[in-house]
Amino acid sequence: MNNNLKKLFPSSNKVRMNHGSFGLSPLMIEEELNKLRNKYERDFLEYFENKLFDDYEAAKKSLAKLINCPVEGLGFLRNATHGLETALSSISRAVSRNLIKVSKIITTNHEYSSTQIMLKDYAEILKVPLIEIEIDNLLTAEITEKILKEANSSALLVMSHITSPWSEEIDIASIIKKSDASCNFIIDAAHTLGSLTIDEIVFERAIISFTLHKWAYFPRGTGALYVPQKLRKLIKPLVHSWFYNEDFEKRFFWVGTENLFPYLVAGKVLEFHQILKQEWDKGKELKAYLLATFEEFKWMKPVKANEGISNMAAWTFESGEVLASKKKFLKDGYEIWLGKAGKDSVLRISLPPYITKNEINKLKEYWLKNNPVKRGLNEK
Repeated sequence: MNNNLKKLFPSSNKVRMNHGSFGLSPLMIEEELNKLRNKYERDFLEYFENKLFDDYEAAKKSLAKLINCPVEGLGFLRNATHGLETALSSISRAVSRNLIKVSKIITTNHEYSSTQIMLKDYAEILKVPLIEIEIDNLLTAEITEKILKEANSSALLVMSHITSPWSEEIDIASIIKKSDASCNFIIDAAHTLGSLTIDEIVFERAIISFTLHKWAYFPRGTGALYVPQKLRKLIKPLVHSWFYNEDFEKRFFWVGTENLFPYLVAGKVLEFHQILKQEWDKGKELKAYLLATFEEFKWMKPVKANEGISNMAAWTFESGEVLASKKKFLKDGYEIWLGKAGKDSVLRISLPPYITKNEINKLKEYWLKNNPVKRGLNEK
């Protein structure tokens, strides 16, 4: 982090290390959003008739450049969960019409909680088994090996590129390359943009659902869905609207009266990422410092498959109820992800461009005094 980057975000006395949950939109992005609203909201009908479609297409092109994917397969949605639901709903409809085959759904036990609920529901709808691969305390290569054992026979694989809250990297490209050709893929890429690159083969084979307000730095409530060419005829919005039966690009343009302004700042977001590219190393130096600073907490285990992700770090530990501790942290001005996830409790710390070593030191001292297990951490 440098002071030039810190100035690009709203100032605060809080230690904001939970960017991976809700993000913090840069000032230049919020200013652009307000500018668009003020300019067009008062006479929206004229804007709709004369300019909105062009601005929407320009925003999609900017997003495609940021993701490095074909613009033809992109559509804006509210978040990654919205995209997953859209894809699963469409695939279920396609299965019922014998347009596609799904023999089983493959996922991991480290998926986002709403995704777990969703997959159980769709497995029942499709009348297929839901196979949950346990990936606790595994390296990325070990996760790949376990998943590939089930990646066959028209399986539908639904999983994260980066798990939440564990921040593990799942090597989607290797899984796709080595899996059976009959498999289909839906990828939760909520944390991917700004964290990891996406291999070309993933765009060829997988439906990818993005959240944009995290590491892509869009305003909150923004996401996107990418669909590979071979599946575009099958994937349709959850809402039936004017263009529902049109080609893919039109189909996802207008779904009811959704507010499109937060998506239209994509050009400004692209400008912001150019600044980051010149002045930010995605937190690599800070992460090394963070891991060294927290190394003395021997009772916490660093998540193994997190090594390739430079802007987030996570630990697991045995603990009872940690919600009260999380609320106390927030009240005292420390924003972190802390909670029960699977068998253990998880601490996740995000390292966006506005975080400094001094803030890491402050969090360490606070963690020593107000940990969710007991005081005197070094006793354990």
